[in-house]
Amino acid sequence: RQLAIVSGTFDWTVTESLCLPPTNTKPLMQGPIETVKRRKVRCFVLLRDPISRFVSYWLERSDRRLEKNGRRTLADVPLEEFQAYLESVKAENLRMEGTETGYGCNREVGLCLSPLPRPTPNGDSSAVEPSETNEEDFSESPSFRIFQGPQNRLARMLDPEGGLRPRFSVAARRLRRCTVGIISKSHRSDLRAVLADRLPWIREVKMAADSEVHVADITQELGETPVKSYATGGHIPGTGVRPTGIRDAKRNHWYSSESEWLRRNLTEEAKEALRQFNDVDTPLYELGLEIFRHQAAVARLRMAWSALERSRGSINNNSNNNNNNDNISRLRLNETILHNRLNETILSNHSWRHHFDTLGLPATRFMTDGLKCLLTSRAMQCARFLGMEWPDDQDAVIDIQEVKQLIRATFPPHAAAYLTD
Repeated sequence: RQLAIVSGTFDWTVTESLCLPPTNTKPLMQGPIETVKRRKVRCFVLLRDPISRFVSYWLERSDRRLEKNGRRTLADVPLEEFQAYLESVKAENLRMEGTETGYGCNREVGLCLSPLPRPTPNGDSSAVEPSETNEEDFSESPSFRIFQGPQNRLARMLDPEGGLRPRFSVAARRLRRCTVGIISKSHRSDLRAVLADRLPWIREVKMAADSEVHVADITQELGETPVKSYATGGHIPGTGVRPTGIRDAKRNHWYSSESEWLRRNLTEEAKEALRQFNDVDTPLYELGLEIFRHQAAVARLRMAWSALERSRGSINNNSNNNNNNDNISRLRLNETILHNRLNETILSNHSWRHHFDTLGLPATRFMTDGLKCLLTSRAMQCARFLGMEWPDDQDAVIDIQEVKQLIRATFPPHAAAYLTD
C-alpha cells in the first residue's frame, strides 16, 4: 500500500494484485474484520506499430541466423523462408528452456525461482536438463524467448488468463482503462499532451548540448545499401551522423538507423506476414491508436480551457489594456494548444554509475552489468563491466565464447561461474 509507482514489464495480473487490500490476519475473537478499500490502479501502456516493434525486437534480441553471417539482411529473406521462420517462433511453437525471463526466472537480475521443465508445442513438459542442450537446439536466442517471444505480446500481457491465444475482447477492455502512449516521432506532440494532462509527474529527459556523445546518439545516413547502427561500419562503411545541441536522452536506441532502413525495405508481402503473425496485436494497436488520439484531444481541450480561464482572469484584472491583453491571451492559448510541454530534466552524463553509484548496491550492479554484457555481447557494455577502456561513441559485437572467457579471466571463479555457468 506504500507504493506510488511500479515500472517494468508486467502482465495484467500484477496490475490487479498490486492494488488488492492486505490480508487481515486478526483473529475473529478480537472483533470484526476491518474492511480496506482497494486502491485505484492507473496504468500507462506504451504501444508501437506491430511491424516496427517486431523489427526492433528482432534486431536487438534475435541471434540473427537468418542473415547468414551478414551475407543478407532481413529484407532479403525470401517470403516462404520468412513465413517458415515466423511459424517457428510463434508462442505455441517456440521451444523454451525453462529459465527464460517470464518463465520462472528473471535473467536480467540473475534470479530463478527454479528451472522449470521445458514446455513443448503439444503442451507436455520435457524432463531434459538445460545442460544437456545447447543454443543450436533452439529456434532463437534466450533474450528473444523471454515471455514466450514477441507474437501478440501486447495482447498476452493484457490477457494473461488467455494463455498463448489471448482474447481481443478482454485485452481491448483492459487497454481502455489505461493511459495510452504511442512510440513514434510523428505522435510526440500528442504524447506530451496526454502525459501532461494525465500523468504530469512524468518528466521528459534530455541531454545537455555539451554532454558526451553516446553511441545511441549516432545515426547513419540512409541510402539504398544496408547499414548497421551500433557501429560506423556494417554491411558497408557507414557515415555516422553525430547530434548537436540539446537532444533526447537516447540510451538503448542501438539499432535505430538499421531499423529504419529495414522498415523502408521490407516488402508488402513480408509486412502482411508480420500482421498475420500478430493477428491479435494488429487490431489491438489500431484500437490503442484511437484511444490515444481521443485522450490527446481531451488533453488539449482541457489545457486550452485552463489557459482561456487564466487569460480571462488576467484581462479582468487589467481592463484598461483590453486590446493588448486580448492579443496576449490568444498567443498564450495557441501556445498551450500547439506546444504542450512536460517538465524537463537535463542530464550531462549518460552513465548509470554517475547517477546511482552513491546508492551502493554493488551485488545488484554486478549482476545488472554482467547480464547486460552477456545478453548483448556488445563491446561497450562488456568493457564497462570488465573495467576496460572503450569509447562511448563506438560499439561492436563480440563472440559470446570470448565474452565468457574475459569474464572468467577478470573475476573470481565463483562470481564468474554464477554468470557464465
